[in-house]
Amino acid sequence: MTNELKAGIIHLLEVKKPKVMLISDDKKHILDLIESAQKTLVIPVASKEKDSLSAALAISFIIKDLSKEVSILYPYDIPSEFKEFENLVDIKKEFDQKSLVVGINYKDTPVEKINYYIKDDTLNLVVTPVPSNFDLSRVSFTKTGTKYDLIIVIGAKDLGELGNIYYENIDDFKKPPVLNISNGDISENYGTININDPTFDSLTELMYNKLALWGFKPNKNAAKALLIGFKQ
Repeated sequence: MTNELKAGIIHLLEVKKPKVMLISDDKKHILDLIESAQKTLVIPVASKEKDSLSAALAISFIIKDLSKEVSILYPYDIPSEFKEFENLVDIKKEFDQKSLVVGINYKDTPVEKINYYIKDDTLNLVVTPVPSNFDLSRVSFTKTGTKYDLIIVIGAKDLGELGNIYYENIDDFKKPPVLNISNGDISENYGTININDPTFDSLTELMYNKLALWGFKPNKNAAKALLIGFKQ
């Protein structure tokens, strides 16, 4: 077999190779996640810009109609076509700021004074008085911040594609369920529910289809966002 013939066969196989479709589309499970979540974070992938943002806005307006809190995390400039939505839904550029809470079990020990000072880039918290036998295990440290009940990722083949949104906030992705919606050829199965359907040409089209399948009727703002996406 000549090299030219081999190359031709390989080309035909690549052209005919079916796209991978990964769908764990349990309607009841999805509705339970969306309707039970009090705080939802929607993250459209940057690489698909207007298409992913259109889909993100559409599902966000649907969730908002359910009287739930919803935010879109989009740390980039909002395209001009979507400027009208900025005051209609919460669009943030970063995860909510975290706080470090230092807890001290001070039972049976009266607190008279709390001070702090900074030395060598270290914040020192001074609590007085403290008995000489004070057990240091009574001091605890925790981080606080907004906790989401559901994260919806739109258009990302894997969480790494979100860049610093993911890498700087890995812990925030560990506890809440993640709904992964994508139309890419290959998608890492990283979500609690994964919908990856490359038969749709755009995320906007995929979102429109899924919202209808789940029984949601787009309101005025959701419809406008979808229409912008369809025009891209």
